[in-house]
Amino acid sequence: MPEHNLKLRQHKLVVIDEFATSQGRMAADNLVEIGVELARMYRESKGIEIPLSEIPRPRVIDKVNWGMAYFLNVDETFREWIDTAAMATTVDTLYDPENARLESGRRLGPVMTDFLKNALDTVAIRARSSVVAERMSHGVKIDEKWLSLACGNALPVLNAARSAGAKPEITLVDFNFNNLRHAKRLAKSRGQENLIKDRMFRDLVYKKGFRKPQILRQLLAPLAVKQRPYWNFKPLKKGHYDRIDAVGFVEYLPPEAAARFIKRVYELLTPGGIFIFDGLSENHAQREFYEGVLQWPLTKFTSIDDMLNIIYMSNVSIEGNTVDVFESQDGIYPIYEIRKPL
Repeated sequence: MPEHNLKLRQHKLVVIDEFATSQGRMAADNLVEIGVELARMYRESKGIEIPLSEIPRPRVIDKVNWGMAYFLNVDETFREWIDTAAMATTVDTLYDPENARLESGRRLGPVMTDFLKNALDTVAIRARSSVVAERMSHGVKIDEKWLSLACGNALPVLNAARSAGAKPEITLVDFNFNNLRHAKRLAKSRGQENLIKDRMFRDLVYKKGFRKPQILRQLLAPLAVKQRPYWNFKPLKKGHYDRIDAVGFVEYLPPEAAARFIKRVYELLTPGGIFIFDGLSENHAQREFYEGVLQWPLTKFTSIDDMLNIIYMSNVSIEGNTVDVFESQDGIYPIYEIRKPL
């Protein structure tokens, strides 16, 4: 990758988690350590000697992996949780482990509930949501237009609108119809249904295993699928959105693809508009659990400098040539903010 010439402005934040406790964190860390050790033993039994970071993660999670099998057995609801991890209903369990339900309507089991309340990565995901909401709500003006890409349950943007006391027009984009339905229901339950102007289905990358990312090939044009009366297939407008977020998406893209994605999203911004997205830190304190036990498919660990190189590759003009990076105390999901010049 080319070396960037961007300026970096870092912001360290302390985010208080409403669920985690010191005792609960110790119990969650213990489960993680057991899973990691079992996964190591599993790799040794297979004669795998290369570093874990060099082993391509499978597109389908290996549930025979002893570390994964341990978690499947420690709580019966873990299987459904891992099988439906991309669903907005399952994402709800990260934000509210005590009350949210899985896709089937089941509540989490007690071990799984405590784990999601206290595990390092899930605490970091809640912190990420808080930081995104704070940045999306910062300096909001009247009659803004927001766009949330790969929106999932849309909680960060809904929280942002509420905390700012604002009523922006929000367009939600996701590659899963059920996620869009769920986001609409969530907005209605919070009294924010009137904020959702459009819901759009877009296949952000090729469906076949994410093998050849076509970076938002369909983002600016209608997707060729059977239309339904309650889905909007209008093209997204260039230069139309004041704030855009894409949380939990860029880390799935290889560098060149991520750069093209950033450039395409940038074109949708109004002058002075901001684009907020995250990365997955290469310094993740429980990276071995993430890669060796959960085996989360296709995510890319990056340093902040690597992400700045990716932004530089996108060849977009940034106000002050400066990228703002916001990190909660865990440092797992840095939030990047770029502003289009006026």
